[in-house]
This record gives sequence, C-alpha cells and structure tokens, in this order.
Amino acid sequence: MVLVLNGVTKNISKRVILNNISFSLNEGEVVGFVGPNGAGKTTTLKICVGLITSTSGDVLVNNYSIRNEREKALRFMGVLLDNDGFYNNISGYSNLKLIANIFNIKKQEILDAVEKVKLSNRINDKVKTYSLGMIQRLCLAKIAMCKPKVVLMDEPLNGIDYEGTLLFRKLILDLKNQGCAIIISSHLLSELEKIVDRVIFIKSGKIIRDTSIEDSLCLCKVSFLSKDLIYKFIERFKSECLNYKVENNVLKIKCDENTLSTINNYFAHLNVSSSQIKVSNSLEEEYLDILGENIIE
Repeated sequence: MVLVLNGVTKNISKRVILNNISFSLNEGEVVGFVGPNGAGKTTTLKICVGLITSTSGDVLVNNYSIRNEREKALRFMGVLLDNDGFYNNISGYSNLKLIANIFNIKKQEILDAVEKVKLSNRINDKVKTYSLGMIQRLCLAKIAMCKPKVVLMDEPLNGIDYEGTLLFRKLILDLKNQGCAIIISSHLLSELEKIVDRVIFIKSGKIIRDTSIEDSLCLCKVSFLSKDLIYKFIERFKSECLNYKVENNVLKIKCDENTLSTINNYFAHLNVSSSQIKVSNSLEEEYLDILGENIIE
C-alpha cells in the first residue's frame, strides 16, 4: 500500500470536519472520492499533502509519515488541487523546468509531458494568459513529467474541454499502468465510472462506503412489494447470501448479472410487473442511493 490514512480526524473549534477517516490505496489502483459539497473531500486531500494538519491520525506515503517526514513523503506524490502553485509571470515551460530541476528531469521528458496534454503551442506563454482548462493541462503535464507513486486530484476536469477529457483518461491509464496509485475527487460521476477501480463515498466527514466499481454499478430495486412478497424473496434467496435491504416497501439488491437474471425470472413468476423493477447501472444512481436524496445538509 503506497497511501495509507490511519484514523485521520480534523476538528475546527467544536466542529468535526473529518471523523476518523481510514483507507488505503495500492499500486496501480484508481480510486474515486465522492460526496456532497462540504463532505470533507478537499480537506482530506490537503491533509494527505500536509497543507492542513490533522487533529489526530496520520497519513503514510510510501511508508513516510506526512506529519513527521513530509519532505520525504512529498517526493513520491503528484498533486492537482485548487491551488496550482504556478508562477503567473513566467511561462508554462519555465514553471515545469523549475520542478524538473528539483527531480533531475531531462528537457525531453518535459517536452514529452507537454505533448501528452497537447499544450505545446502555448507552453512558452506566460501562465497568467492561460485559461482554467490550460492551467489544468499544465498541472497534468507536471504530474506526467514527475511519474509519481501517488497522485491526488481535486476536480481535475474543471474547465477541461472534451479533447482534454480524453487526454485526461489516457493519462490516468498511463499512470495506472506505471503502478501509480491515484485518488480523484470529482462531481463528474459519469466520467469517474469510466476510469476508477474503486469508489469511496464520504458524507459529513465520515466514510459511508468503500466499494469496487463493479459492485457499485450493479443495484436492483423492486418497488411496491407487499410484506408477503418480500418475505418470499428472502426465503428463496437466503442461501445465496445476497446483499439486500428493505426501505419503504422497496427491496434493494446488490448482485451480479447472472443473479439479476434469476431474480427477474423469480419476480415474473410471482406476477410482479417489470415496471416495478429498476436496475441501476450508473455511479450517479448509486451515489443517490448511498448518500440519500437529501444530500445537501
């Protein structure tokens, strides 16, 4: 595990911002970090790089403590947060060159990274002339150039056009194939589900669920069931150890495609209308199911 959060808590006065957050990332793993505004996503990522100090708990990056060995830990990290840290009065290339000098990165590696994000035609212009999307591309070039072990991204697709989105997907895949662990906080759930292996849901400073993307995208909801039909379902499928719950006469079942077919046939046999059965195949639907319809507190 190249990134480990152990019991990270953050309090401001009497308010609990993060409540005992723990999770880890393995090499070559891409993780989506999702939740409503104010859930604690950005605070968590800033604690991971030492921009904010946690009240308790610690973060380990490649076994280095961000609390006690921050300089060593940061050498293994690539970061895209709201504060890009670029100097506005020099060119994009000069900004990358400053970073490259620290890590002994060659000129050709800088140029290759710039080409990956299609910024070559503006790389010698001052950063203050860049649009938000261009600054995001420069951030991606910085990450591609440094080849870190761990990457943290907060809303990396802000201001990015469609071409940039495609380049972003390719960059994430390249980093993943290099063994990089990546955590991405984004509200663009339809984009996340194309690239992540795992999703961590956070709300009110607490981890609500940590699940693989495959499990997250297979949810069957059966509505308007009588208590008798729900009981029959439980009896029929109890040997299969299904993950299900009942809320307001709605039966919610997590299952694979084969089991879903069996469930559909079973309810058809009981004369349950197909209109009562809804299968969730998107991260957006799963988000609403996990965090609830009233997600803004």
